[in-house]
Amino acid sequence: MNQKLNLLLCIISLLAFISCENTDISNTAAIVEGTYRINQISAKTSQGQTTISATQLGDEIIITEKDSRIVDVQVIVNDITVSFGSSSQNFLNTTYKEVLVEGNAENKMFNLSKTINSNSNANLSGSITESGRISLSYNISGTEIFYLEGSKL
Repeated sequence: MNQKLNLLLCIISLLAFISCENTDISNTAAIVEGTYRINQISAKTSQGQTTISATQLGDEIIITEKDSRIVDVQVIVNDITVSFGSSSQNFLNTTYKEVLVEGNAENKMFNLSKTINSNSNANLSGSITESGRISLSYNISGTEIFYLEGSKL
């Protein structure tokens, strides 16, 4: 009898825990999905560190929902090229796939994160505020390769 009560208590606790997850918390990707206009760029280029305050139309960050907490982040910057080492990849004109979104609609703060390469300690991170302001940065071994700021269109 005591075993049945323990099992029943365990099942009720589990169901209560599962039912407490708010849909605002569980589907954060849909909330942050959209297009953000880039207002400021700070990046390492072949000429050194570059900071541009007013970017041209078409410089955007496009976030696309893939799962309830996973998004693709497409960065489109037309006039600046940022690459690292002998790579021809332009970090400011690429899509970062399967970026994790954490946060909830209640406090309207969201964090974006993705480890790109654990060997070189390369990661993409960012945040989105309740007013629709986005910041996004790419770091390799603690060195900031680019930092972007923008706002939702």
